[in-house]
Amino acid sequence: MKGLLRKDWEIIALNKRFFLVVLLMALFITFSGTDATFIQTYLAFMALFMVLNSISYDEMDNGMAYLMSLPVSRKTYVKEKYLLICICVGVVSILGSVLAFFINSTKTSPVAIEELGLSFLISLISTLIFSAILLPMVIKFGPDKGRIAIGIVCAGIFGSILLLGKLKDVFLLKDKLNRVDTAVTAFVDGAGPVVMTAATVLICAAVLLTSYFFSTRIMQKKEF
Repeated sequence: MKGLLRKDWEIIALNKRFFLVVLLMALFITFSGTDATFIQTYLAFMALFMVLNSISYDEMDNGMAYLMSLPVSRKTYVKEKYLLICICVGVVSILGSVLAFFINSTKTSPVAIEELGLSFLISLISTLIFSAILLPMVIKFGPDKGRIAIGIVCAGIFGSILLLGKLKDVFLLKDKLNRVDTAVTAFVDGAGPVVMTAATVLICAAVLLTSYFFSTRIMQKKEF
């Protein structure tokens, strides 16, 4: 696995100019008046897509068949991708939070430190959960077809949310949704930050483990 991590790190290093442009763009947008928490989520998702882009390099010129001929198992390959995502997203999220803290201190109406901390946690968890959805698709369909599959899934989720919003009055769902929202709000308000952090970490870990299981099965059945 150490060799795979080093290989992917070298691939990511090739795109350091792109990441520098992304960083400068994020700083420009944030300094232009956007909330300082924007840079946290923006950089985390850019780190995720840079890691997913490494699969494109692996499959280029029949490279995956060559990788599988080395003393590397398919399970190890999948495990390395999840580990790489956790490392890159975690490090970049911390970097984004540090930048957000300093940018926030220069604003005339800064947000509370607690909000920056909550934004860091939300951006980290949401990016990892999103990666748990994307990675099995990219492994199964490949980078190019995977993007199409990702677009279809995102459109399906967005369409389902809109449809639910339209039909909630028709099927008398409004009151039930309000009760659920009230119950969730009461739980969040009643639970302390330690409990909420532990709960979100457990949920994120469960989603990643489930995604890892499916990705491993997909990888085991692929032919190169």
